[in-house]
Amino acid sequence: MPGLLLHLLLGVALALSGATLLQAQPAAPVATGEPPAWVRPRTLAAPAAWRAHASGRRYLLVDRQSNLSTRETYCHHAFQVVSEEGLRSGSQVAIDYDPSYETLVVHHLRVVREGRATDHLDPGKFQLLRQERDLDRQLYNGELSALRILEDVRVGDVIDLAFTLRGWNPVFGDHFSGTLPLTWTFPVADQSYRMLLPPDRSLRHKVHGAAAPEFAARPLDGGTELTWTMRDVPAVEFDTNSPKWHTPFSYLQLTDYASWAEVTAWAQPLYATGAPLPAAMHATVERLRAAGATPEARIIAALRFVQSEVRYLGIELGPGSHRPSEPAVVHERRFGDCKDKSLLFCALLRELGVEAGPVFVSSWRGHTLHDWLPSPGAFDHVVALVTLAGRSHLVDPTLNYQRATLLRQAHTGAYATGLPVAGTALVDFSPGEYDRGQLAVEETFSVPGIDQPATLVVVTSFHGRMADQTRSYFENTPREQIAKNYLNYYARTYPEISLQAPVEYLDFDQGNSVRVTERYQLARFFTRPAGGSAAQVELYAGVIADYMRYQDILGRRSPLGLNHPVDVRQRTTIQLPETWSITPESQTIDDEAFTFTHESSLRGKSIRLDYHWLTKQDHVAVARLPAFQTKQRAAMEALGYRLTHDAPSDPGAAARLSWPAILLAGLLALGGLACLLVVLLRPAAPAAPPLLAADPYSRPARRAAEGLGGWLALLGAGVCLRPIGHLLALHEGRQMYFSTAAWAAVNESAGGDQYADLLMAELMSNVGMLFYGLVLVVMFFRRLRAFPRSLIIYLVFAVLLGGFELWIAGQYPGALPEETGKQAGRLLGTLLGAAIWIPYLVLSQRVQRTFVR
Repeated sequence: MPGLLLHLLLGVALALSGATLLQAQPAAPVATGEPPAWVRPRTLAAPAAWRAHASGRRYLLVDRQSNLSTRETYCHHAFQVVSEEGLRSGSQVAIDYDPSYETLVVHHLRVVREGRATDHLDPGKFQLLRQERDLDRQLYNGELSALRILEDVRVGDVIDLAFTLRGWNPVFGDHFSGTLPLTWTFPVADQSYRMLLPPDRSLRHKVHGAAAPEFAARPLDGGTELTWTMRDVPAVEFDTNSPKWHTPFSYLQLTDYASWAEVTAWAQPLYATGAPLPAAMHATVERLRAAGATPEARIIAALRFVQSEVRYLGIELGPGSHRPSEPAVVHERRFGDCKDKSLLFCALLRELGVEAGPVFVSSWRGHTLHDWLPSPGAFDHVVALVTLAGRSHLVDPTLNYQRATLLRQAHTGAYATGLPVAGTALVDFSPGEYDRGQLAVEETFSVPGIDQPATLVVVTSFHGRMADQTRSYFENTPREQIAKNYLNYYARTYPEISLQAPVEYLDFDQGNSVRVTERYQLARFFTRPAGGSAAQVELYAGVIADYMRYQDILGRRSPLGLNHPVDVRQRTTIQLPETWSITPESQTIDDEAFTFTHESSLRGKSIRLDYHWLTKQDHVAVARLPAFQTKQRAAMEALGYRLTHDAPSDPGAAARLSWPAILLAGLLALGGLACLLVVLLRPAAPAAPPLLAADPYSRPARRAAEGLGGWLALLGAGVCLRPIGHLLALHEGRQMYFSTAAWAAVNESAGGDQYADLLMAELMSNVGMLFYGLVLVVMFFRRLRAFPRSLIIYLVFAVLLGGFELWIAGQYPGALPEETGKQAGRLLGTLLGAAIWIPYLVLSQRVQRTFVR
């Protein structure tokens, strides 16, 4: 790109320290001289009383002038050191340039102290250093830095530097484009940009951001002079965690491209591949052709080959910044940058009969590319667009560890907008399966006893780009370190935890997924606070919390960036040694930016907690931040869950008998037994039968109306079964009625006295009804006259007792939901039976004729 774009960005000519100096060139004097004749010098403003700034420097002048006819850029910068921090960073200057097409000429370097200037322009004291700031990205650009370390710089001194760079990157031909910063991380008193255009050239310009420079255009020497000036430019204070497409800085964009079609017209000759393919490359094509039976399988094989077997390394010297290498060269040397790998991938697919072409994209601008003027500088990455069966798929040959068996699994729309080299306009891309970071965690705690060791099994499934990250982690990290990291994660919550087995890692090309299994031993799951008898455990959905937690929300000046798209689920299952009492919950928190759901449920002796976090957009606007934070906090609070066991720590306490309850039940049983004996031993004399018909004493009438037959037999069966039902109810509730631990839990709960009284009344009623039922059985078979009336009383009392038990279930905090449901079902059955048999007992002739003793 032109020298203006390379050198008028943040940290280039103004980069005074902090870059890693990787390779020192032999000491050589830089060229010095007067500024070009076309330059219009600006007077350095006197230092003003500015407030302190963290940089320790205040810029008095930022002046840049460019001449499109001579392809020169003049820069004049001056700043004052105002603190020790500024002294540390401002005592050296560095000018970056590309020696393959640029020449540096330094005009002056002065240190001004109390109005007196000292000349520091000693060419022999400049060091030419190879910077290579992009080594971490495996990119080599060949730039040099002319470094000058100044002597005797003090707080209050002004550093005044002017230089010219001659020559622009020839890869752009006669075109010009670039961006100029309008705001900085430090304040600037006087800032100006000047452009000189020849008569036959025009330039489009646009300001991105909030800055409003004063613009002027006037004729000059047959051409045009454009100027942008600003005074007292404040420092930009920016927020962290902003969306990547958002920048708090303002920029001036310049371009002579009239349309995106002109950009592709410039690029197409660079991406033309006319050289014949060597034999080695033909062999690779045939190997890829044999790798799959379908075009889609061959495309995936070609993508895997370029991603995995051609390493990422860019030699971007001079025109190499934008001109890709020939595919045959990249194939032979087995390395290349994004444009090299994408062009090689497209060349392989064309040989396989598949339509494909390179696409310019931006790794951070996203949809905001639509706001930019046409320019190659709007892009910083190259990917490939593949067309198969009428559908287009955007794939990135530079990705590492991507696995897929289908193109839709490899499709990435993370770049949102791009410019196909073969096209004429920007194209938007939709997100794909790969873009959505999908994560599913299943934690299973197996707790054999409240005070016994427990086990934890964690199964985590990663999909899409999260699977790629996990593959990279497992491939580049020793397994011992992985086990340690996983163990330390859970040790924050469960200090007495240990690995039960090595961490298991399984990779699945099918679906592009990875599964990791962890197995732990916990010395104890429940803990008992000092001085307390209740055992408890605090559960927290920490994995999902890592994706939900955002800091620095309020007081922001820029949107909050979200990790998007993300789809994270976490399920925690606790398998307990006994049934538990929980209140099932279901909660949904919906926001424009996310949806969060939480459910808790009880399944037998297992409690299950489900959480789901799904993002809907990649940012939250400043105006919506308070509402977002309210909902985000509510979601974070729902991630905690506490279980409490009220039984004492003595494991035998639950089995101990409550003798007062047993004594009461025994006394009631004795009373019921006495009543039963009275009924059994009491002699019954026959009574005269009531009048049932016109001739009540006829034998047919008496046979039709007497005896334990007909519907009365069905009633008798029910009467015989009722004592068994009461006996089973007493058996089911034995732990509640006769356990010391149960009575202690009731007494310690809120309103314990009231619940104890209700529980005692329930016990008395069930024992009384058991023996009442036995008495009814005897009365039924002895055909006692009091049977119908006694059974009606029994049925009414059974309905009342059922309602009483249902009420207790609703009042007692330890009652299980399924028990409440059972009580309601029993009450409904009792009501239905009473509704049928009470009218029958009153109206039936057989009842009146049979029970006469």
